[in-house]
Amino acid sequence: MPASDPAALLSVARALHREKGARLSMTELAQRAGVSRGTLYQKLGNKAAILTRLASHGGQADLGADTESRIMQGLLRAAARHGFRAATLDDIAREADVGVATIYRRFGDKDGLIRAFIAAHAPNATLHGLPVGAGAPAAQLKALTRFLLRYMAGNGALVRLLHSGSDDDRAYLQALRDAERSTFAQITAFFQRLQAEGTVRDSVPAADLATNLFGMLYAHTVLVQGRKSYDETAACGAILRMFDGLLTAEGS
Repeated sequence: MPASDPAALLSVARALHREKGARLSMTELAQRAGVSRGTLYQKLGNKAAILTRLASHGGQADLGADTESRIMQGLLRAAARHGFRAATLDDIAREADVGVATIYRRFGDKDGLIRAFIAAHAPNATLHGLPVGAGAPAAQLKALTRFLLRYMAGNGALVRLLHSGSDDDRAYLQALRDAERSTFAQITAFFQRLQAEGTVRDSVPAADLATNLFGMLYAHTVLVQGRKSYDETAACGAILRMFDGLLTAEGS
């Protein structure tokens, strides 16, 4: 069976999961399987998708993935009550209905748990697998916008917590994140590449374009939840129209 076969990759992931639990990384999995990270994303999806697949195949990985999912959901509920920084392992264990020792065994400490949570739930890992590197820039921007709209619409509570919490919480999470691989950094790099190719005008800095895109995505998903129905096609069209004037003739 080829090393890049999904079943073979899943077998490697299962073995690594038994050793590392939720602390397994996509880089380590790629090295263990002898394939590129891009191949992993193409064949199995992101880390959260891999853990879901493991859970659906039974065995020890099933139990581990279920426990880790409960702990991460417990973290989300505890953070909603107390904030990420103030929430204690006792708070998280109580919300997850597990012992504190279980969290220590699987994640090492609270910082390790939050790093695993960010790796499993943030959209930045999946961005590596998006086909935004081919086709017309307008089509690439549309693919990116649709993906992020779906992510934010489906993870509104998490996005609100991560980006609308207290200054202390944002500083705490920022210190635990890999800033160079963050979603914002990847969106900024996307616009930088298009500007370097001459398909997007450079009159606005790429970081500002990323900030504007994120703000519009947030407004069309998180801010409207509970107030009106969500229409992905309409939201995507409205956002893309804001960028029409920045596309050059080559980028349209």
